[in-house]
Amino acid sequence: MLVVISVIGVRHLLEPPLAPLTAIAGAGLAFLFLVFALDDAPTWLTHLTTSSRATLHIAPLLVVFGILTWNQLAAPVPDADRRHDGCRHLLTLRGERPA
Repeated sequence: MLVVISVIGVRHLLEPPLAPLTAIAGAGLAFLFLVFALDDAPTWLTHLTTSSRATLHIAPLLVVFGILTWNQLAAPVPDADRRHDGCRHLLTLRGERPA
């Protein structure tokens, strides 16, 4: 679910409210990837308690990250009329008169 929310809200991830948390979540996931990819940790994966303890530190961060991203996606657009002005502007650029 977090992946779907992140893909849908990719534009909002680098905006000021979410940018620091995006960096922290990315660093946490990169840390887990590096630990399991470059160390002897793949042999630990046979013991599921080790892998679950390693991801347990990142799970609350990812839950909060998903909730805040969803909050940004559900926030109302401040200037809904701006879109219509942009369409009128495009019509005048093409030489047509807006209605």
